[in-house]
Order: sequence, then structure tokens, then C-alpha cells
Amino acid sequence: MRARALLSFAVPRLIGDLSQAPRITEDVAMVLVDHDLVAQGSSATCSRAEVRAAIDYLTNPLVGLAVKDEADASIVILGTES
Repeated sequence: MRARALLSFAVPRLIGDLSQAPRITEDVAMVLVDHDLVAQGSSATCSRAEVRAAIDYLTNPLVGLAVKDEADASIVILGTES
């Protein structure tokens, strides 16, 4: 599952220090996805495993849409798919 909510927080590709960029954690991603599902009229919720899979996809070096901060497991979205 691709977490559409994660991509809605995309920031332009940053050059240099990412320390000031907005961060997304698993918990924040779950809330955003669940909110988006409700807004679409769904009673479904996302699982932590689905959010982890989305984060793994986004931070995969071959995809390069986000970087993970191993210190706190948050991610910074670098861009969106074209």
C-alpha cells in the first residue's frame, strides 16, 4: 500500500542539511492515512505493517522519495513520483 498521506507532505528536494525538514513517524503516517480513508467514506483502517511497507518503499535507495533518520525512525519526504 502506498500511503497517499505521506506523499501529501512532500517537500521540494532539499540540498544540504535535512535537520529542519518536516518529519513523519509511523504513528503520524497511520493517523494521516486513516483520516484520508475516512474522508473517502471508508471504514477501513491501515495497519502498522502497511505503513512500515510504505515507508520501506519510499526510503528504498532505488526509489529515493524519502530518507529515514535512524535516530528516531522518522522520515523526510524528498519529492513525489512523477
